[in-house]
Amino acid sequence: MPSFFSYHKTKWFLKFIVLPLLFLFMGCFSNPDVLYMKAVKLIEKNKLARAEKLLFKVLRIKKDHPDAQYSLGVIYMKQERYSDAISRFKEVLSLNSDDVDALTNLGVIYARMNKLELAAEKYEEAVRISPGNNTILLNLARLNVKQKKYREARLLYENILRAQPNLFSANKELGFIYKAEGRIMDSISQFARASKLQSKDHEVLYELGNLYFKRGKNNTASKYYLKAISIKEKSEYYAALAQLYENTRQIENCITAYQKSYQLDNDNYEAVFRLAVLTLNKGDLKRAAQYLKTALKLRSNKGEVYKYFGILLRKQKQYDRSKEALLKAKLLNKYVREIYYQLGLIDLELGDKAGAIENFERELKDSPSHLRTVRKLALLHLGNKQGDKAAVLIRGALKIHKKDSELYNLLGQFHLSKAEFEKESNGLYIALEDYDEAIKSFKKSLRLNPNRTDVLDFLLKAYSGAKRFAVAIPYFNKIIEINPERWEYYPDLARGYLANQEYDKAIDVLGKYLEENKSDAKVWFQLGKIYADKGDFIDGIEIFKKAIVLEPDDPKKKLFLGMLQAEVNRFDDALKTLRSAIKQAPANSIVLRRCEDLIQQIIEVSGYKSNQVEQNLGKDITKKIRKKKRSKIVKYQPGSLKYSKSRVVAAFRLFKKLHTRGWSKQHRKHMAKYVKYRLIKNYRQLIKFKKFKSKGVRRYYYVAIRRLIDLVKGKINYQPKQAIVKQ
Repeated sequence: MPSFFSYHKTKWFLKFIVLPLLFLFMGCFSNPDVLYMKAVKLIEKNKLARAEKLLFKVLRIKKDHPDAQYSLGVIYMKQERYSDAISRFKEVLSLNSDDVDALTNLGVIYARMNKLELAAEKYEEAVRISPGNNTILLNLARLNVKQKKYREARLLYENILRAQPNLFSANKELGFIYKAEGRIMDSISQFARASKLQSKDHEVLYELGNLYFKRGKNNTASKYYLKAISIKEKSEYYAALAQLYENTRQIENCITAYQKSYQLDNDNYEAVFRLAVLTLNKGDLKRAAQYLKTALKLRSNKGEVYKYFGILLRKQKQYDRSKEALLKAKLLNKYVREIYYQLGLIDLELGDKAGAIENFERELKDSPSHLRTVRKLALLHLGNKQGDKAAVLIRGALKIHKKDSELYNLLGQFHLSKAEFEKESNGLYIALEDYDEAIKSFKKSLRLNPNRTDVLDFLLKAYSGAKRFAVAIPYFNKIIEINPERWEYYPDLARGYLANQEYDKAIDVLGKYLEENKSDAKVWFQLGKIYADKGDFIDGIEIFKKAIVLEPDDPKKKLFLGMLQAEVNRFDDALKTLRSAIKQAPANSIVLRRCEDLIQQIIEVSGYKSNQVEQNLGKDITKKIRKKKRSKIVKYQPGSLKYSKSRVVAAFRLFKKLHTRGWSKQHRKHMAKYVKYRLIKNYRQLIKFKKFKSKGVRRYYYVAIRRLIDLVKGKINYQPKQAIVKQ
């Protein structure tokens, strides 16, 4: 049984200690502010359900508790129960219409629900109540961005940054505004400021990489991409880096970057498709096939995937399957390009040139400026001797592709083939215009791509055809520098030096050539002529002898040897050499006539008697020389009346000859070139060097040329008896 003292002690403890604590504890549960503070702590810990229950208890105790209503709105916002959140915030506003936070949150909710006008209305109300509140201004600016009101958004961001220059979010988002407005440099500056504020923000670094890439600053762009990737590896970051590598032709790095992009996002169709294209272009057909199959799984109806399957199968020489894949690509997407181009390539590989031409023409109907198709089709036309078609095609393409080296090369080939045909048919003067055009085109091609030795070959062929060796010297030296064993160019280089009277250089070039090609009689002969032009007759004689040993049946070489022997007064040797040349020269040939003329000159100069001549030439040749009288060649003095008449008469005779043959378009063109290069050019030279003997002769020549031009153009009718101008 407890003692009296312990009983009273217990009674005292209950009365003075326990009961007050109990009343205090019960008071806490009935105090709305205490309950509200507990709810706030639960919200911070994201224990939203328990917080909601406490807040409802608060409202049961105090129905008009604004903070409890506001916090319930916040909970519902987090739970995306927007209708409930709106009703709570409206309740707050009914208690206090100037509650800025409630208005701002209503604006956020309406923006999320895409009710942009209502959101703007709430933000503007909040701004009127709290004009300097940057949080509200920031939300309003973001809303304007969402509505694509970039100017309004920019002004808001700039206003925010005047108050808070180091606000990272505003700096970053203003960078996006400048980018949307196309102000690239301002955008770069803004993102750079944001990056200084938060150097580890990968989004800002990525955007800087994109902007520098657009400006063509590839090195700077790659640095920013790599920084962004070092902070956070994202598929899109690797894809952007891969695109940069592709543009700068770093194919291995590009493939690696696309592979990483695909690893991070297995649904990234673009990455796997680009991998397929790159590996296919690289020639790795096995890996390309794997990537194409993966791309097809991701997008089964993509025409471009079937197109590259077709290309892959063509490279594997599975032509039937390739055609099926290409046609399916066109069926899935009629806008896919290069289908007919690829079909044309298949036809070419099968030897069907007509089919290839048809497919290339169909491709150009779909894509009139498709460069590779134009090249292939132009090349086919050139091969089929349809140069005019090729020229029209190339000139049309050059209006768009002004910096394509291959197009200028093809145009040069057209003019070169045309020049060679005209040279063979009508002579060099008529062909010079096309040689000039060919040279011009090949030079443009080389300026665009200086490393193309094939174009350099064509250019030198054009120079050689036009016999313009002197101006071609730098190009001959260039190709010899690239490959010193291009022996075929050494003789032409020597001709260039000879034209400039640089005899020592010409001799040096031919000396190098003959060290490797000792049995080339033509080059020995060329070297002998250089010594002859230089006046070094003794060395020239020895070199001509070497050429004759290599080609003993060539009378021309013996003619030149005889000329040099006569120059050094070795008349006996000269006559014996010329005797041998006459026996080998064809009847009525120029070599034969020149030998006979030279013999007569030697007889006159040497004073040889008949027996000495006969001893060296033999009876038959001596008799022939005695009987033959040297014909006097009539040479009219340039600028004289007879000179002018001879040229005019020759031109009108040619016109008459062409007119009687039908006067076709080709005849008219031929006559126009004749007038341009034979008469007009000659007329200008006579004026330049003051060769005309009188104004009357000059007038006669001018009127004759004008009449010929009018006849060619069809301005006057052709009348044979009145065609030639009378002086």
